[in-house]
Amino acid sequence: PHDHGVDQRLFVFHQSIQTYRMTPNRRQEQKAFVVAILFLVLFGLQKNNINTSITIAKGSSSSFAFSVAHKQHGNERITNVSHQPNQHISSSHDRITLEESPRERPLTPEKSAETIQRDLNTWESLWRDSIPSTTETNDTSPDKRQRLWRQLSDQTHASTKLIQDLFASFPLPNESISVYNQDAYRGLISSLIQAQRDGRNLTMVASGGSATAGGGNPSVPQEHRYYPKFAGYLNALLLSLLEAAANPNANGGKPTVQWINQGHGFRTSLHTAIFFDSFIPSDTDLLIWEFSINDPSIGLKEHDLIVRSARDNLLAWLYQVKRMKNPPKVILIYKWDPPFHRDNATQKIASRAFDAHGTMARQFDFVVGHVHVAAYIDELQIPNCHEYQRCPILSDHCHISKIGHMATAFLLLNLLNPKKASEFLPAVDVNNIDNADYEWSCGVETEAKRILKEVTTTPSKEWRSPLGTWTLELPLYARGHLIEGPRMGNPHLIGAEDPLRSDRQRATSVYMCDNADEIGSFSVMTPPLEPLTNVRVVLLTFKNQDLMQTDSFQVRLNGSSEKTKGELVPVRVKRSADIYDQWRCHFSCPWGHTVDVYVYVFEEPQATVHSMELCTPTIPTPKPKVQSVVFW
Repeated sequence: PHDHGVDQRLFVFHQSIQTYRMTPNRRQEQKAFVVAILFLVLFGLQKNNINTSITIAKGSSSSFAFSVAHKQHGNERITNVSHQPNQHISSSHDRITLEESPRERPLTPEKSAETIQRDLNTWESLWRDSIPSTTETNDTSPDKRQRLWRQLSDQTHASTKLIQDLFASFPLPNESISVYNQDAYRGLISSLIQAQRDGRNLTMVASGGSATAGGGNPSVPQEHRYYPKFAGYLNALLLSLLEAAANPNANGGKPTVQWINQGHGFRTSLHTAIFFDSFIPSDTDLLIWEFSINDPSIGLKEHDLIVRSARDNLLAWLYQVKRMKNPPKVILIYKWDPPFHRDNATQKIASRAFDAHGTMARQFDFVVGHVHVAAYIDELQIPNCHEYQRCPILSDHCHISKIGHMATAFLLLNLLNPKKASEFLPAVDVNNIDNADYEWSCGVETEAKRILKEVTTTPSKEWRSPLGTWTLELPLYARGHLIEGPRMGNPHLIGAEDPLRSDRQRATSVYMCDNADEIGSFSVMTPPLEPLTNVRVVLLTFKNQDLMQTDSFQVRLNGSSEKTKGELVPVRVKRSADIYDQWRCHFSCPWGHTVDVYVYVFEEPQATVHSMELCTPTIPTPKPKVQSVVFW
């Protein structure tokens, strides 16, 4: 079945092939249909008496492969499915592969100062012509303004007229937006102008929590969220360049700015950092961060732990961006501390993430700046916004409403306002920037913690990427753009209890070891020509299966029938307060309350790992279900 708005690019097997999913767009539907028919031929129409084992092969960054072995009436057949990011499908009699297609954004050649200045002048002229400085209204009546906000928030088609109405209804932000780096700002503006002139796409990815996913009470449909609106505003402004050049059909008539939704409720920056290759496409041009509510709050209570968690989570995410071949420009979105409240001393809306981060993000030269939604609510001085129930910007104490999404898009647009941005472009004083060292804050009182500190932190105090990752969590790449209208994704992306959350349901069972009748043991492997080296730990997430009573759980490496010596250490178990007391830090909380997190710490470092099997000598009830595997 198609899951509109979600491009899974993975295959889900459970005892028999049950589901094959592919992006529901015109270019992929025929390929998906051919592959579906091929699966029916390969595996047969009969589902009875079919047992399946799955091998997931980890290759280079973002690549993996499935090797599916199944038995039907005693006859064994093996089918291999390999995947590289953004490939096209081809097939043979017993092998399905995906051929590489150029998706990774090539390294951008250095632009001359003259070219960048010309693009900045074009943007300034475009802004001045589209948004006259006299559009801001003097009518400050709260009731009239809020009625206009409701009318504008219902509109999904962006135009320069709509943008002018926004500037007429919303006051210009003051301290709620800030540009950090001159070069990043200028580079982003130049990329926008050049993409429009060259007739190519500029890819914007929204990486965030449940607010980005549309969570709230009520929830917010995709077309009304801040990133489609922001992309629409930019495209409406850029469209006038094509009209001025008498070339409205450049780029095939598609909007220049394309958006990808990576909203993921109950997740943090650290979670995205760990599975960065799965969640952030390599061709991203503009990356928006929106984890300020989740990072300091999920699973932590003590103030000092909350502050350290907020810093460490963002730093892990930023270091993953830094290690991309061609890092995109980044904009940070700050909100507030849940539940929504005001600080008793300052009467300002509290945001511990913003306070904890300070100026450390300025050390990363690809960060354009930030917008601060809570600070803007303070600037609006709306009488009803002392509590979330009556504030038109909020949907509940953790989420913004349709009007709030529109206001967020308005702030993002103002961050690129050449007149306003010039006020925030002084030279950065590197001597006054907060420290940006990634520091392990989970303690070193056990061997497992000491090893995890070593494998996740470099000697130069940077976040260390995993050796390889695999996950059945979604979304992978939920692409969308305005030309085809709104996407029909699940609107209720709120948390663990939501039955519509398909990403909460994907997992594969761990079966009994050495059982000829049940060959469905789960295994992960790397290709023989590219083994993982010096593996110290394997991080595993289970679908809320308490394994503390399953001492016989086994990890087998490289085809061995013997258990590799090591210890299975619980890091985050929902039902255990003792585990929380032992791991009161950011590392125990990146998955929120939806999975149990364990690490298998090997007694000795494994020089090479080209395959791994997870199984139990006895039949557990219920069977443990693995959702993610991470090697360090």
